[in-house]
Amino acid sequence: MNKKTFICTLIVSLLAFAQIAMADYSIQATGGGSLNVGPWGYSDGGEFTFTTGGLDTSLYAGTTINQVSTTSYGNTFQTFCVENQVVYSPGTTYSAVLSQYSPKDSNHALTLGAAWLYWQFATGVLQSYDYTNTSTGRNNTAGLLQQEIWYLMGQTQAGFNPNNDVFNTLATNAIGASNLLNASNGAFGVYVLNLYTDSTHQTEVQDQLVLAGPNDEGLPAPTPIPAAAWLLGSGLMGLLGLRRKQKV
Repeated sequence: MNKKTFICTLIVSLLAFAQIAMADYSIQATGGGSLNVGPWGYSDGGEFTFTTGGLDTSLYAGTTINQVSTTSYGNTFQTFCVENQVVYSPGTTYSAVLSQYSPKDSNHALTLGAAWLYWQFATGVLQSYDYTNTSTGRNNTAGLLQQEIWYLMGQTQAGFNPNNDVFNTLATNAIGASNLLNASNGAFGVYVLNLYTDSTHQTEVQDQLVLAGPNDEGLPAPTPIPAAAWLLGSGLMGLLGLRRKQKV
């Protein structure tokens, strides 16, 4: 094996190890409600209900956790999906890791606008959101918020106009129009929960939003993995070059 092949192999191996080393949660999509996705589901989007699967939900408000019977499902949290046209199966248990992007959407980074809105929702303070347990009001605002999150993630639906959505106005006023589509990099403690059908994370099925708690593990660093790998590779090449020079 020549040095170039060795370096490439080492980098790939380290990346694979980093992926495996990430904290792996066991998340179950619950059933229930008219859409079989939990009590407050909107069409093919959130609110979705998932079991915590080891996640720390201590920062969630009482209105966004345990909205279904904990006897049937265990502790749960409410969430929204990152992509439309991507499905999961209620009642199925998935392997999940925390990230800052959506693998199902060409590694699209979680935007600052979407992160801010979910943080506000999860902590129970999102203005104009109907947290009361009435199916019509909560389902309607869930639909508006889901469509706004899709819009901020480049996943628009036909007929949706963000200028007419109160949540777009709130996010714009809070963080500025020019910042809405910037990468969030863990801002507000919000991450993407990547769901996989297998423990080796080869087959991803859906991406959800999650508010990380202080005891959650595997939180991704702000520096993107590809950039870190490039720096690592450059360092290895430098060391090999130095070693070669010393032998001359």
